[in-house]
Amino acid sequence: MRKEYTYEIEKLHIEFNKLGGLVVEQLNRVLKSFNENDLTLAGEIIENDQVINQMELYLEQKSIQIIALQAPVTADLRKVITVLKASSDLERIGDRVKSIAKIIKQMPESSNFLEIKDQILIMGNKVKEMIQKVMEAFIQQDTVKAEQVAAMDEEIDRIRNQVREDTFTILTDDPHNAEAATEYFNIAQNLERIGDYAKNVAEWVLYLESGQIVDLD
Repeated sequence: MRKEYTYEIEKLHIEFNKLGGLVVEQLNRVLKSFNENDLTLAGEIIENDQVINQMELYLEQKSIQIIALQAPVTADLRKVITVLKASSDLERIGDRVKSIAKIIKQMPESSNFLEIKDQILIMGNKVKEMIQKVMEAFIQQDTVKAEQVAAMDEEIDRIRNQVREDTFTILTDDPHNAEAATEYFNIAQNLERIGDYAKNVAEWVLYLESGQIVDLD
């Protein structure tokens, strides 16, 4: 029984890592869709979100099942709780990626603010790096990497604020482009929230190691 119990927890972590990989892939694809104005790809991203939802639901159900049937304690219990909580944050990241894809599909064709677009792409790549790093931190149980993720979030916030200022300038100087400018800012807002969720996962990595809830703000 002990061997099967250990296997179930290991399998739970393997599936969680797969979910993280899917989320990174979705984010990478939505950045490509935004950069190339690929509406077909945006539609595929929206459809694929259901796979992330199904995986998160599986992890939730499996975590609850292990807690109910195996009654894990101390470190094993933290391993299960971490997956239960952090998988919810990954699913929320998937939702934000889907929201970005929906924005891309409805953006005016004439919109092409290159400077703001470049800022958003930089922001998106930094957010992707955050998710990749926090998944590495989870796999390696590396608290230093987890804390580095929180530090990276400050740069995400800075770029979001710059995009907000730039879009406000467009709204003031050129009201005809108000809709497009607003959509660019909405994308930046979603990326900023993704960074927050990545930071949440980092906090769960720290909990996994210490057993203490840590606020990285």
